[in-house]
Amino acid sequence: MKIRYGLILLMMIFSLYSQNTFKFSYKINCIDDILRTTEGTAKADALMQMAGFYMTRHSDTHKGIACLLEARDLSAQINYTDGLLRSYESLGDIYLMSENYSTALDYFTKKAEVLKTASRKKEYSETLLKMADVCLKSKNFDRSLLFAHEALDTAATQNDDEIMTRANYFLSLAYRGRFEYEKALEHNFKALELAQKRDDVWFAGNCYNAAGDLNEMMGNYDVAFEFYKKAAKIYEEYNLVGSLSVAYFNLASMYKVNGDYKLALDYLHKSLEISEEYRNDDMIKENYMGLYGLYNLLKDFKNANKYYMLFNSFSSEKSSSQIPVSKIEIDYEISKKEIEKELLKLKLEKEKNIRYIYAGIFAFILAATYFMFYRKLKQKKINELKLDEKRVRAELSSLESKINPHFLFNAISSITELINFDPDSARKMLQNISGLLRYTLRTSKNEFVQLEEEILMIRKYLEIEKIRFGKRLEYVIDIPDTLSNMLIPPLLIQPLAENSIKHGLSNRLEGGIVKISAYEKIPGKVTIIVEDNGITKEGDSKPEGNGIGLSSVKERLHLVYNGDHSFKIEKENGFKVIISIPKKI
Repeated sequence: MKIRYGLILLMMIFSLYSQNTFKFSYKINCIDDILRTTEGTAKADALMQMAGFYMTRHSDTHKGIACLLEARDLSAQINYTDGLLRSYESLGDIYLMSENYSTALDYFTKKAEVLKTASRKKEYSETLLKMADVCLKSKNFDRSLLFAHEALDTAATQNDDEIMTRANYFLSLAYRGRFEYEKALEHNFKALELAQKRDDVWFAGNCYNAAGDLNEMMGNYDVAFEFYKKAAKIYEEYNLVGSLSVAYFNLASMYKVNGDYKLALDYLHKSLEISEEYRNDDMIKENYMGLYGLYNLLKDFKNANKYYMLFNSFSSEKSSSQIPVSKIEIDYEISKKEIEKELLKLKLEKEKNIRYIYAGIFAFILAATYFMFYRKLKQKKINELKLDEKRVRAELSSLESKINPHFLFNAISSITELINFDPDSARKMLQNISGLLRYTLRTSKNEFVQLEEEILMIRKYLEIEKIRFGKRLEYVIDIPDTLSNMLIPPLLIQPLAENSIKHGLSNRLEGGIVKISAYEKIPGKVTIIVEDNGITKEGDSKPEGNGIGLSSVKERLHLVYNGDHSFKIEKENGFKVIISIPKKI
């Protein structure tokens, strides 16, 4: 009897699976029939529908993209505006999801040009905002400002409050990226006013949250706290659970700054629970790192280690699961279609004359053999390049992981010493460390950051050390404005400054001075100098200590610039490190 019921259950499962498979195959076959029997706009629509089936139901991205490209070309050929716009939008979204921001922006720009020509102003404004968002994601804040301003001006002519709200919000984010916090607040409040006018409570909550972020960056912690509370209240009142994870995380940060660690832990756990429920990967990582830092501060090293391991394993899992869309593979799929067309043409010609049959077969075999050999060779080279890239990224990650924990543990140890006898200095140091951790987390995926951002982080670090050493430590930073936008690897200068303080000045009773400077003497080459007037030993090429900071910087320079740099140490009345790197904007 049990066997009979088991067989019936298996047959039911097989029937359901077969039914679903049949449905998908049936839909694909129907669209295939349309493609064979129609032309013009109907064929373009069928190609885009087939692209959707391939990518969403069959997980075949290559065939889906090939269909979109064919739909794009057909729509352009027959002047089918809607088809052209939909294909540009879909291709732009695909490249955006794969973080190929340059190509995504190209497709959205083409869509905007078509909409502008057709005088479809609302859709044109919406596309401009999407272009502004792409530029924000790629940290091209100047272009983001340009697109958002144009969207705002266009929407103003139509009295479109919804577009004007979003445009002001994007302007706020772009100015924030340029560290122009006053302008960012001005546009954020304009967006808030318009959102309240439209009774858009979700957007109003986002504006309150953004206002909190900006005030926190400006050091107005009490003001930031109140804005975060308003955002959380709106999200709770209107049951906007997805947005609560960010609001709770920000409240936890403020409670931590105020020393209320119990409430900070409660809000971090609430934020993590919501983030996991809604699969918000960025917020999951933020909460893991936040819990790690807070438990470390509370000396609960067991839980601190738990969340540190969760953060590392989560980041590795996401990195390994992201497979970007490859232009080479797309080109291959398109070329394969061209080869199939040529083979079909060759077959029709062979039917006309029997003498060409054997010649055609021979040509086909030769072409196929050459094609397979070329494809295999090309794929081998691609695999080798990918392996090299993974190796370099792994080595860079390894070096950065040596730098960050080393500084973090030293700083936390200093706070522990200050808490009992100088709580104000301990609080100031904790705020600076919070800023450093945010900077480290924000730039963890970036290969380069602006020199201006790096110097802001260095100032926070030196202020931390100045609290420790008092009048024994002075520092000078001399960076010309012309170099503020150049790009350098993140956390490149901080190990050198730490090295000067630890090994050059800490053993001097009178202390000393650390100087950081940069100049562009040779066009295209920037020299960065970190020097101190501390103690050095005769015959030594480096200060005392294990030299992890210096060796890490050397290795990172080699991996990033591949020999197009220099690293020099001078020892005279102190210790001086001179780095020369290409100027990258």
